[in-house]
Amino acid sequence: MEVSDICPLCDREPETSYHAIVTCPRAQGLRVAMREHWRLPDEEKFRYTGPDWLLLLLDQCSATERDLTKLLLWKTWSVHNNITHQSGPISISEAVHGLCSMQATLSDILLEQASAVGKGKLPCPSPGNRKSTGSVLKVLGPTDWEPPPTGWTKINVDGSFVSQSGEVGIGIIARDSEHQVVFTAWRVLFRCQDALEAEARACLEGLRLSAQWSQGPVIVETDCARLIQALEAKEDRSSIRFLLASRIRHSCCQNDE
Repeated sequence: MEVSDICPLCDREPETSYHAIVTCPRAQGLRVAMREHWRLPDEEKFRYTGPDWLLLLLDQCSATERDLTKLLLWKTWSVHNNITHQSGPISISEAVHGLCSMQATLSDILLEQASAVGKGKLPCPSPGNRKSTGSVLKVLGPTDWEPPPTGWTKINVDGSFVSQSGEVGIGIIARDSEHQVVFTAWRVLFRCQDALEAEARACLEGLRLSAQWSQGPVIVETDCARLIQALEAKEDRSSIRFLLASRIRHSCCQNDE
């Protein structure tokens, strides 16, 4: 029996991840319906530009558009998988209702956290009068992306941890002071311990790639305040996270040279 790679939902194109969340008619229908509720990027920005199409798409979004786009693509992927592998089809109106409800819930949670201490992604402590080096790590705040100083490269990294399997997805994008993309990358890693290790490995990979692809000093920007604390030697030295923090500090020193 011959196995086909054609999407079973539309029977038009190979069932790639891009097709499942962007070009499949069901994905397009959900996106059109959500435009009545959310402000999303223009449709032309969803075009396939290569393996890094998603990173480049998100790079063109405002902070709000970026969050809503990621939520929409996640829901589109979830609906596609449910239809093909699990619970069967759901209507576009049901998916729209689910997304709107999820956004409302997340907004309420963020408001509650803003009125309390926060969730651990705190501003990076001021470096004071410490001498600047060729590599800087900082925590990404809630504002829009800010370009690095002239002559510097800013590398934004993120790690996504799957607790069930221990797998980690890493996304990296480097830009210069003129907002030009220097390089992008993504990887899947295995056997990570937790989300903090995932963030540490993302930073380490960003520094490794910067040594190959960027000229001059770099800033690595992360949204994980606990990683910054580990880099400042506040983490248990017996943990794997401390070992990763040591490797990151070593990479910073190599970039300085």
